[in-house]
Amino acid sequence: MSVNGDKAAVLMVDDRPEKLLALEAILSDLPLTLVRAHSGREALRCVLNQEFAAILLDINMPGMDGFETASLIRQRKSSEHTPIIFVTAYHDEVFMSRGYSLGAVDYILQPVVPEILRSKVSVFVDLHRKTRQVMEQARSLQQRAAQLQKLASASVAINAANSMARTLQFITDTARDVIGSEQAITLFRTDIDGLPHETSLSPDGHGRSEARGFSSFSEKYADWRGRPLRLDMAAKSAVATSYVPTRLTPAQLKGHPDYSLILHLQTQLEIPPVVGMLAAPLMGRDGRNMGVIYLSDKPGDFNPDDEAILVQLSQMAVVAIENHLSAEAREANRAKDQFIAVLSHELRTPLTPVLATVASLQNDKRIPQDLQDDLKVIRRNVELEARLIDDLLDLTRISKGKIELNLEVLDLNELVREAANICRTDIAEKSIELAMDLRAHRKFVKADATRLQQVFWNLLKNAVKFTPAQGRILLETFDTDEGRVCARVSDTGIGIDSDIIPRIFNAFEQGRSSITRQFGGLGLGLAISKALMEQHGGTLKATSEGSNKGATFSAVMPVTSEMPQTTYHTPRLVATGPQRQIRVALVEDHRDTARVMSKLLRGNGYTVDCAHSVTEALALLKNNSYDVLVSDIGLPDGSGLDLMRQARMTHPLSGIALSGFGMEHDIRRSKEAGFAEHLTKPLNFQLLIDAIERLTSMVEPAVSVPLVG
Repeated sequence: MSVNGDKAAVLMVDDRPEKLLALEAILSDLPLTLVRAHSGREALRCVLNQEFAAILLDINMPGMDGFETASLIRQRKSSEHTPIIFVTAYHDEVFMSRGYSLGAVDYILQPVVPEILRSKVSVFVDLHRKTRQVMEQARSLQQRAAQLQKLASASVAINAANSMARTLQFITDTARDVIGSEQAITLFRTDIDGLPHETSLSPDGHGRSEARGFSSFSEKYADWRGRPLRLDMAAKSAVATSYVPTRLTPAQLKGHPDYSLILHLQTQLEIPPVVGMLAAPLMGRDGRNMGVIYLSDKPGDFNPDDEAILVQLSQMAVVAIENHLSAEAREANRAKDQFIAVLSHELRTPLTPVLATVASLQNDKRIPQDLQDDLKVIRRNVELEARLIDDLLDLTRISKGKIELNLEVLDLNELVREAANICRTDIAEKSIELAMDLRAHRKFVKADATRLQQVFWNLLKNAVKFTPAQGRILLETFDTDEGRVCARVSDTGIGIDSDIIPRIFNAFEQGRSSITRQFGGLGLGLAISKALMEQHGGTLKATSEGSNKGATFSAVMPVTSEMPQTTYHTPRLVATGPQRQIRVALVEDHRDTARVMSKLLRGNGYTVDCAHSVTEALALLKNNSYDVLVSDIGLPDGSGLDLMRQARMTHPLSGIALSGFGMEHDIRRSKEAGFAEHLTKPLNFQLLIDAIERLTSMVEPAVSVPLVG
């Protein structure tokens, strides 16, 4: 190097010691390191070992003179541009010309004028310093460019890694490579909410770590490769929990609050020796500290450019980590939705023959009244089970924003009255007094009839459920001062404690655990109702004066000046039967369900042929003509969707799909296959009758609230 500390070096070459002493005396007040050489050969050795800002070279020396020495100095790459100033007593143009041809930059005549010597040496020393600065800056820029190029290449690989572990390991390797350190460790925290608690066993094979470590070591630390790092204590350190980067020299590290912990971990051989430190936190978009990237032991101290590069890398790492977390969350949600869909199908399917059998027996006049009462109990509980399944599916739809509303102008008073009619049986069984005051004048709203009745049905069912026998329920509608309309359900039931009110609309919330044990249910109805009201641009609020003082639920929504086009009525319990013979092809692989449904359809005046597979159904369609195809979707030798597609190619018939799956995409697939209706199991038999009548244009469609299906 050319500097000793901050001092540039100047080489003085002369065979006479007194001249060297004189030169040194003249230059001694300048911030220089002065090096003496008493011959040309000694000068060459100095040039080999040290870089100089300038060389003062005597011409007349015994053995190797100044010209020969200068020529040899210029032949060496390290000194080919070093300024050479000849010092001579001869003012001869031939001498000067030869000196310039050998690369001399100046001549100083003896006796030396101190001011001139100091001035000329200062100029070349200053030029040397500026040249070195430019070279250092160029080298730094080149290094930075190389680091940024590596970062750009790494960004693609980081985001292409197919697992969280591979991503974190690649980040660690990249950090060490880009910065040029001997060791790198990425600490990824697993002890904070919202992050995946991946299994990371302690060395004894038990327990869960609070942090996972990913390491990268150079040959210097080759013995540490593959060794498990125990970083639970490190995860709680000041650097690991910091929200800003940390850069420490070895000396600064000794005064850092984490130094005692580092010494302890090194003593326990849990981490390698720490020689200086550069660390950048992994900061999530929500402000959480998810971990930290550590670097240690770099030739020279870590500099601000290193810190800036590592911060950029940590930001890239966070994007990749959060992408993995989002993908895992999406996959978890997809698996959850699939599980709920399959579960609902498996729960619904066996309920269909039960409900169909009950409906068949209820229509049998030979069944005595006491058994009819038992059948009502069975039917009510099957419908309740189906309602719980529907609530689970509705909650999934709402959470994914997939509830679709079919908006039309409705009479709110009529909708509330219909909801009350649906619940009258339950109300009568508990001898509850139902009072209605439907006084709203601004009663027309734009809403989905089925979904809005679902809201009022839920509110009324809750009121009935939590109101003791002989209690009272008030159902009212009225105009609000804000130009909206309110439907309010008040009861004299068990009430709601004040600390429960803020979370009463949360999914699965039913207040005290004793309430769940006593009254059952999943606690989904209110959450679904609130979400449905908000989708209609309204609000749903609950109030109560406390335990055993009743509760009030108020649904407020905007009104419209438009008038309704359709009159709404509840479906008949049993259809009167078709006025002409209608042929139905029923395809159902569950034989109990097929047998009971066939019996019910024939009892309502339809001609029914039954098949239990796609093959049998195609044979029926080939040999007979039908008005309606009623088919299960899941069949042993194929899909009801494929059956419908094939049937429509040769038969002009309408189709009704039956399935335990009732999500939006299930209904869409049925419609795309050619089915006109999609009914969800367990099947409400009246809905099937209504659907057949609509498709065969025998009766006007009735808008109803499907209690099941």
